Amino acid sequence: MKRLLNDYLENNVITESLLLEIKNMILTVVSTNPGYKEILIGIFGNIDSALNELLNEIFIKLKLKKEILRDKIGNNLEGYLYILMKNHIIDVMRKNPINESLNRENKDDVEQIEYFKQTEEHYKPEWEIVAEAFVEELKKLNEEHLCYYLYKVMYSEEILFEEKTRNAKYKIVQRVKESLRELIKENGINDKEFALAIRIYMSEICEKIRTRSRKSS
Repeated sequence: MKRLLNDYLENNVITESLLLEIKNMILTVVSTNPGYKEILIGIFGNIDSALNELLNEIFIKLKLKKEILRDKIGNNLEGYLYILMKNHIIDVMRKNPINESLNRENKDDVEQIEYFKQTEEHYKPEWEIVAEAFVEELKKLNEEHLCYYLYKVMYSEEILFEEKTRNAKYKIVQRVKESLRELIKENGINDKEFALAIRIYMSEICEKIRTRSRKSS
């Protein structure tokens, strides 16, 4: 995929293999929500027309994202492409009046942010791809603030900031919630992808901070 995509970005070479890879990723996105296929058929007439139109639009978007994709070639490229395609498909459906409900898809961001305690143990491969890509976005936030918030929400445990006032802690929580809202909107992830990303982030980042905080206290 990396070599094929690079050939397209640099030399405008579109191989059958690249077409198939991108088409399969589009199909994967469409299959994540039972309503997507029905909506796309309503817009384009049939699923083949929808796939062909989306394929053309995605290739144009890839070209427009050329500089960003160059940086992603060796850094979780599949996850970035999946999110790019999912966001584009959602935009296509939002702009069509056949599906007004999609305009309300992210209105309950606060509730989505609070939805961490997943009991489901098995995840679809595409959720893991998106989650791993989203973890990289989470790593751009202040890790101590985010970890403080996550442990407070999930376990009612304050692992940091004993010295701070109640008001200061409240401001940290509000800033983190706002940052998470923006990331959710920008990346268009669903609750299960989000919950899995949080699990990964807490395992990789927050557990170390929690252990370090306990040793220093």
